[in-house]
Amino acid sequence: MYFLQLAFDASNLEWACWQFRVPADYASGLTLKCVFKMTSATTGNVILVGRVAAFTSNTDTTDFDAKVFGTANTSAATAVPGTTAGKLGEISITLTNDDSLAAGDFAVIYVARDGASGSDTAAGDLELTGAAITYTTT
Repeated sequence: MYFLQLAFDASNLEWACWQFRVPADYASGLTLKCVFKMTSATTGNVILVGRVAAFTSNTDTTDFDAKVFGTANTSAATAVPGTTAGKLGEISITLTNDDSLAAGDFAVIYVARDGASGSDTAAGDLELTGAAITYTTT
């Protein structure tokens, strides 16, 4: 294996976060696009959850260490790429609940697999191999 991946279990809540400065041309329509593969599953569905925490410097009154994520945004049940484990698939999560994100904010994006959902039926680990943020520009 020559690339990094994060393994999200089918039954435990496992998550990862990334932080970044929101680009100056951000207007709206934040979407998280997750590229994934399965360790062993060739059938079933998976569910991912995305959350946003946005912090505006010199404006937010919340202590940065006490900042919480906005309400969860959940993907649709997405079929795993079938026939052979390890094939790449993509899940898009529209981040409607974006914690009032604005251009120039400091943001943290959270992604997790919701293995506890009755709609997440795929066995084994989901391996997150990449993610991208898309949005509408000004």
